[in-house]
Amino acid sequence: MPGQERRAAGRPGAPVAVVVEPGHPPPAGLHGGGRRPGVDRRRGPDHRRQRPAGQSLTPVRQTSPVPDYRCSLASLTDDEPIAGTAPTDPEILLVESPGPWGRDAVTDNRLPEAVRAHLAALDLKVFLLRRYDGHAGPGTHVFHARATGDGYAVRRAVLERPEDLLDLDLADQAALPAHDEPLWLVCTNGKRDRCCAEVGRPIAGLLSERWPAGTWETTHLGGHRFSGTLLALPSGLTLGRLDTDNALGACEAVARGEVPLDVTRGRAGRSGEEQVRELHVLGGGDAHDEVVAVPGPVRRQSCGDDKVKGTTRYEVRPAR
Repeated sequence: MPGQERRAAGRPGAPVAVVVEPGHPPPAGLHGGGRRPGVDRRRGPDHRRQRPAGQSLTPVRQTSPVPDYRCSLASLTDDEPIAGTAPTDPEILLVESPGPWGRDAVTDNRLPEAVRAHLAALDLKVFLLRRYDGHAGPGTHVFHARATGDGYAVRRAVLERPEDLLDLDLADQAALPAHDEPLWLVCTNGKRDRCCAEVGRPIAGLLSERWPAGTWETTHLGGHRFSGTLLALPSGLTLGRLDTDNALGACEAVARGEVPLDVTRGRAGRSGEEQVRELHVLGGGDAHDEVVAVPGPVRRQSCGDDKVKGTTRYEVRPAR
């Protein structure tokens, strides 16, 4: 597809990753394309994406209030690698909740108060769902997913009313039959970070035309500075730096069983090291190489505030 470069699983030559550099606020605007993660190896080249023409390279203090700051563009401008940044949650619950979401979406939504309290008390990761056009039909859609060796085992139920969640036994396979169709969960919660809404919603609209039953907007996946970002189930592949030029092609590759390395953050449900190792091997690297997580520099990670936080970077060290 024009505007996207993909690599199928197992093809050599795709760099995977991972050194985090300090960021600085860029000029106004949003990025317009995906990128291939850089490589941080003690031996070998360091592949770098060329910054778009016209972007300022003058550093600005990250803690300065910048009204038009976009964390996703700052991350792209800084060439921050994305490998190893997928969610690590081994178990997730997806609950349909139409309408607006607050910054803390699980407790700030239009679900009944008892349901909100129930979801907040669960010992697993909860994401809310809604359709791009706001209409998903009758009932409340619920998906439960547990990590497996190669993704997630997904089960689905459509409840008559949200309150039925209070009595739903997630271990009851009869109540939640297996769901094998693809799900595309696009992060769009603008109350958490505006990049997610500005970049994510157009992607959700595009994918909903191709997969109307499988595409959902979702709440915070983590890593909004890699917007547009989505979680694909059942594969668990988490994609980042998507836009309306490359999202459809990337998701079609995932649907074919491929891994579009240039826009893949990792396979959710695994540790960051495991995510990077998989991408390293799929890109042609030695499976015996060591992946090590080390503290990275601090950077501003969100449009929602001007705080700077520590990051994690990964080093791929050649086997001896």
